[in-house]
Amino acid sequence: MSLSPAASLAQRLADAAFDDVCRNLSLQPHADGYCFADINDGSDRIQWLCLPVGEIYPWQKRNQQVVWHWLAGAPLAVTTSPDGHDAAATHLGDATRPHIHPDLTIAADHWHTSETLGQWSLVQISSHTQQPTLSIEKAAADWFPRPRPH
Repeated sequence: MSLSPAASLAQRLADAAFDDVCRNLSLQPHADGYCFADINDGSDRIQWLCLPVGEIYPWQKRNQQVVWHWLAGAPLAVTTSPDGHDAAATHLGDATRPHIHPDLTIAADHWHTSETLGQWSLVQISSHTQQPTLSIEKAAADWFPRPRPH
């Protein structure tokens, strides 16, 4: 039985260091501490993102639905908020482990962030370009969903 491309990638990269993963996959450093590559495929916008331990993917929301798909490395926690008050976290990773999901669909205009639960996590973020322009709004560095006052 042959492995899926994602499983094969995960197996090859399992023991690699963050810098080695970025170099081997030709991912570029980002000012926010992760490395990435943008891959535009016709009507789909795809980004590979490798998030190292100690870095948090900044809170942001997009004007289009986005799908996060775990590819390799440690599981990661993706936290979403539809309204800036309520929030829920989902663990993405190897789906053979209990309570772990391989992917997560985030609705348009929902805030989201992520953090690796190990040394690094590699994910694919994709959106189908339903609108002419993808718009990304980043939150202030100290922003996070705040519960409603009682």
